Amino acid sequence: MDIIKYISGVSYDIYLCQSGILYLYGQYYTEKYGSMGNIHFFLSGFIVTFFGAIVLNRLKKIL
Repeated sequence: MDIIKYISGVSYDIYLCQSGILYLYGQYYTEKYGSMGNIHFFLSGFIVTFFGAIVLNRLKKIL
């Protein structure tokens, strides 16, 4: 339940970070694996953007 409270408290910052992270991850993925039209990209992209945005938001508060 604590993670839901944290995400709702910083949801706008996470929203702003996710598009940039997904764009950069998409470029990386296409260079390494080729096509983005598969379930592997969908799942890995979701995990990377979700947790990446949370990590960046925490780093922003520390720095």
